[in-house]
Amino acid sequence: MNNSAPTSREDIDKIGDLIRQGVRIDRTLPNDVYLHIDRPQPFLCLYRAPPRQPDPGTELLLGGLASYLIV
Repeated sequence: MNNSAPTSREDIDKIGDLIRQGVRIDRTLPNDVYLHIDRPQPFLCLYRAPPRQPDPGTELLLGGLASYLIV
């Protein structure tokens, strides 16, 4: 997957299918976006990294959650 290209509709549909099937998802998406879904959850934690500002440790904190999206 080209890391600077937008996420394609096909990729979005594949992720949606995996979510409906209850399959674990660990996927790096374009533009350094990372999606993790360990199991079906009623929530998704979203972390948007501050632009041009270091934020050490926050991504490690999210790693303990069952589902998150890092943008």
